[in-house]
Amino acid sequence: WYLLREKIWSPASGSILPFKLAFTNALLRSDSILGAFKALERAGYLGRLTLDHEPVQCRGALIRTADLHLLRTVQDVVRLGRVTAVRPNRLELEKGTMPLEPGSLLVDCTACGTGGYTANYDVWSPGHIRLSSNLTLFNPSHSSALVAYIETTSTDAAAKNKFIAHSAASPLLVVDGSPNFHGHLSQLVQGIYSELK
Repeated sequence: WYLLREKIWSPASGSILPFKLAFTNALLRSDSILGAFKALERAGYLGRLTLDHEPVQCRGALIRTADLHLLRTVQDVVRLGRVTAVRPNRLELEKGTMPLEPGSLLVDCTACGTGGYTANYDVWSPGHIRLSSNLTLFNPSHSSALVAYIETTSTDAAAKNKFIAHSAASPLLVVDGSPNFHGHLSQLVQGIYSELK
């Protein structure tokens, strides 16, 4: 899934809050994540490369609608799984091989992502910073800036973790004295609105 820039970010309001509200409403009104994403696609918030395959992940890539249409013109699509090795004359993939012409340029656009939002996941511990899911929805640059700011303005790991929505130390969405991490949907919604903390 791709986030369509023109609809996600409203220059008039300077905010993505309307998208966040539409995202939450789609999740609440749908009986599945896929149903919610299809509703967001119909509303113009999301797009996908092809209607022949249903995406199984959304990593938050932001793209202009015109660029998505341009990507859809690519004709030579290979669906043999992930690359397992690059050889001088071929790519080895999970489900086969693909020959390479001399002088081929390969660009690695893969990413393993993160483990998601899990309870009791502290970013800071004494002497360490652990990689985490985005602290703000689909905005890794802002998340990185928040981590850098928190790191440079505080020395106490427990105090730092109070700023992170999916930390056990966070006071956000506390139920019966512990963080409200009951199922992936509540974790996702908590992550979406963590910046309102």
